[in-house]
Amino acid sequence: MELFPWKSIRLSLLDADRQIDDAFNHFIGGMCGGQESQPLWSPELDVFESDDAYVIEADLPGVPPEQLQVEVEDDIVTICGSRASRREQKSVRGVWIERRQGSFCRRLQLDHPVDADQITITQQQGTYSIRLPKRQTNDSGAEPETAHESA
Repeated sequence: MELFPWKSIRLSLLDADRQIDDAFNHFIGGMCGGQESQPLWSPELDVFESDDAYVIEADLPGVPPEQLQVEVEDDIVTICGSRASRREQKSVRGVWIERRQGSFCRRLQLDHPVDADQITITQQQGTYSIRLPKRQTNDSGAEPETAHESA
């Protein structure tokens, strides 16, 4: 199965919306003489597509598997999670803080519906690989009919 880089205009628009939100929150936080009330961060993602699946790779060091949520509705994939902050340690203070902490949520629209029951997630050295099999369709492009019980 050969994967190739994938970039959709819809993905770019959703990403641009996130960047505008981040810039606005940063600007407002700076005007008020402080930082944003909620630390904002958004992990970088790579999306690959094959004939039968999408694979999303996300660098999420410090995010334990139980803090990662992947939800799918047709062709919309939402990836949310959180990374704990070191701010709880009262005996230390940050001198230079660049790594974002707290919650994140990314929402992507793919070109094909995904089978939510067949998603697999693996993690290696802080990189999560999320495999999203495409929902099967018949030759006409419609989803195959499922058997319905009759009364």
